[in-house]
Amino acid sequence: MARKVALLVTTDDGSDTPFGPSPCTITLTQRSIMADTFKVEYKEVEIVYSEENSRFEFELRGKERYSESLAKAKETIDKPVAGLGGKKFEPVRALFNSSWGVLPGTITSIAAKNGYGRSNEVWFVQDENKCRSKELLSNMYEESESNLRLCEESKALDKEANSLGRKAEVRRNSMTRIKITIPE
Repeated sequence: MARKVALLVTTDDGSDTPFGPSPCTITLTQRSIMADTFKVEYKEVEIVYSEENSRFEFELRGKERYSESLAKAKETIDKPVAGLGGKKFEPVRALFNSSWGVLPGTITSIAAKNGYGRSNEVWFVQDENKCRSKELLSNMYEESESNLRLCEESKALDKEANSLGRKAEVRRNSMTRIKITIPE
């Protein structure tokens, strides 16, 4: 048997306040009372309080979410969706300067900030293997004639540097080693 009840919450100073910023319906069933949970429907979103987890749990826009209080859960539901109504990001051709060399590809979107001090990250898809990765914007270059020419010159210099490094190693390996007799 389900019953609908009006709920009034008492604050720390003893005064009565309405439960939440707007009216809501709370449905208590015998099963939910026994399971230490109750459900609230707010703007067509079902919010469930779980005493076991000491939090309000709900699904919003296809994601499981939770909140410390009903008021915060309602704030989350009321909060406008970031990015909606704004201008859509148009993919941009770019050159990514990685540790493997300069890779051509496409910046598909701006990445969300992760809170660890790294800033201005983008999602990049390589042309060669269609690998998608989150990269720093500071490692991205415009795909232009001049940059492509500089990239080719850079590859030639890297090849020359590798060749010189191998020649230097051959010279070092051909040197006569010192011979010292160490007493036992």
